[in-house]
Amino acid sequence: MKKVYVLLAGGKVDTKFLRFKKRDILVCADGGIKRVLGRVGKNKIVLLGDFDSVNKKMIEKKKVEILEFPKDKDMTDGELAVEYVCKHYDKTIKKIVFGGVSDRLDHTLENILVMVPYVKRGHIFEIWGNRIKIYLNVSK
Repeated sequence: MKKVYVLLAGGKVDTKFLRFKKRDILVCADGGIKRVLGRVGKNKIVLLGDFDSVNKKMIEKKKVEILEFPKDKDMTDGELAVEYVCKHYDKTIKKIVFGGVSDRLDHTLENILVMVPYVKRGHIFEIWGNRIKIYLNVSK
């Protein structure tokens, strides 16, 4: 089964242990691309954001789809990534978020709350941290 991974820049999570399957999609919110730069070419990678955390020259010659947004926007890069995966990938496809959990409770709660409207519409999310997994889905 195909999975969509959303990689955020913040939070503490080690992605080195991950073994992405070729059919998996990686959606990176700005600096989240740094978590998977060595894996470019093996998976479809979408990088979106305002590029305040990553230099586009780092990925110029890589096989990455780039969606640039203005710095003066009403959404965080993480919110844009969540919105993107929900618009482009079916509700039945599991979405796994890396970097959404940190020692900043306000940031962690914000990341969870961003996903709630999409979960209410039937999307399934998991948020992975180093020592925690948060499961967000609506049971029927």
